Amino acid sequence: MYHDCNENHTNHACRFIAIYADLRVLDTSEQETLFIFMNAIECITHITVGLVVSLSIDTVYNCARFHPNIVRVFLFFVSHSYVYASSRLVIFFFQNGILDIDVAGKISYTFLMIFSVLRVYHLYSCVFIFTAFCVERLLATIWLEDYENRRNPTASIIILATVFLVSVALGMDTTYADPVISIPVKIIFIGIVTLGSRAASIILHKHNLNHIKVMDRQIHRYKLSTRFQIVENCRAFELLRNVAIVATTGICLAAIGLFYSLYLLADPSWASVAGVVFDTLNAVVFAAVIILCCFSQPFWRDEFRKKLRLPRPIIVHPTSSESIRDSHFADLSKAWENKWLWECQPQGRIPLTRDSPNYSSNRWIHSFTLITLAASLFSSVFIMLSGGSRFSDEKGLHLVYLLYETVCFSSFFFILVGIAYFGYRNYSLQIEANQLRQQIYSKWLLDRAIALQKLNREVNEDEEAMKVAKEKKKKQDDANPLHQKTIEEDEKFENAAGATPK
Repeated sequence: MYHDCNENHTNHACRFIAIYADLRVLDTSEQETLFIFMNAIECITHITVGLVVSLSIDTVYNCARFHPNIVRVFLFFVSHSYVYASSRLVIFFFQNGILDIDVAGKISYTFLMIFSVLRVYHLYSCVFIFTAFCVERLLATIWLEDYENRRNPTASIIILATVFLVSVALGMDTTYADPVISIPVKIIFIGIVTLGSRAASIILHKHNLNHIKVMDRQIHRYKLSTRFQIVENCRAFELLRNVAIVATTGICLAAIGLFYSLYLLADPSWASVAGVVFDTLNAVVFAAVIILCCFSQPFWRDEFRKKLRLPRPIIVHPTSSESIRDSHFADLSKAWENKWLWECQPQGRIPLTRDSPNYSSNRWIHSFTLITLAASLFSSVFIMLSGGSRFSDEKGLHLVYLLYETVCFSSFFFILVGIAYFGYRNYSLQIEANQLRQQIYSKWLLDRAIALQKLNREVNEDEEAMKVAKEKKKKQDDANPLHQKTIEEDEKFENAAGATPK
């Protein structure tokens, strides 16, 4: 909605606030029931996303199956669920009439504008995060030979900083009056970036599939780290394909509701209904993408089920040789991911588990997340119940708003600090794991060469033994007079047969 515009959107006092629905303008009870029902669905969705992200973020953070750069991009994406939930929580009180929008200069108005910018920023960042994934995988494809050994975070930091700055700039330009970039130009820019990212992802995925085919035909053409990177690229692009399908479908449906809410519906009541449908669809699509990403890997699903103390599924053992082989390598991959990482030390092989000093405990991440949710909920209820009764004076209301803003922002930074400190990860373990893969592959080649050498030696020994036996037999036959007489008779018979006329 536009605020203080007076039908002039180029006025410097005009602001676009990310409130697409207003309960106070609804006309009928059916519209109010639908409005409340949609709000309930959105609240349940945000709670579900918060639970999934809080329980899965440390598992993804300590994942050794993907490259650290793509893990950083993924963590940047899922961490925005807290930004999304906090901005929607604040706007919820204004769009439902619990708090009124004051004039410019009031703390509540400034507070609303901050979270409105965060709301619009989140919408833009969700659009550009797919491009960030594609750029990171493009670098992985270009540096295919040694990307697995590159642990410098510069590439991911530049990509994420670009997404952040572009999203903030567009969010600020959308919110404030007299925008530098018009809405049609923004739409065209977003469309070009989105379609270009989709096309690039398809081309890169086909390119990596061709590498997979070559790798299947020529096993020893690529070294082990390159083969591992090719498989990782294909796995990542398959996930991005599923995410793109879900996100594109949901965004198109949500965009229809937004378009109806802002431009087509002249009746404010039905425009608010279309706006609440947009908010709900946007939350559901975001939750679907988050859940699809967090549950994309079997190990992540098992860890999530383990944290909820849910029973593990019953595994039916396969019978065919191919299925036995696939099951064996799946269990081996899971064991590699979860339990054991071996490091060669002078004193022998030492297992590196999550209890080793190289890993710090991540249990405090859940505590920080629960503190944030509890603090936001408590402060919201406190404002809703006490804002209109206990604090009748303006100074008291300003104090409440300041407390609310402090709690939300400080809790969010608490989460970042908790992840950065208690969830510290030694990325050198991935290098050690890759070195271990190289050592295992080299050892396999060495064992194979030794086995072939042993086989050749045995074959040569057998040939030498057969040759010695033949020579010995020949000497024995030559020393036997009866054998010599038999040979002479055979030669006479052959000569006589050859001299016989036809």
